[in-house]
Amino acid sequence: CGLDDTCVFCSRCFHATDHDGHDVLFSVSPGSGGCCDCGDREAWKVPLQCK
Repeated sequence: CGLDDTCVFCSRCFHATDHDGHDVLFSVSPGSGGCCDCGDREAWKVPLQCK
């Protein structure tokens, strides 16, 4: 659902949404910075109900 490979969910928002039939990749950040894209309407192809 992300517009590119850098779009990420936090764990809480990922588990609160439906991913049936989707290709999903899990990765744990080593703490090198960055942030999740939860709530960023410009990061996703479809509207997400992520707070």
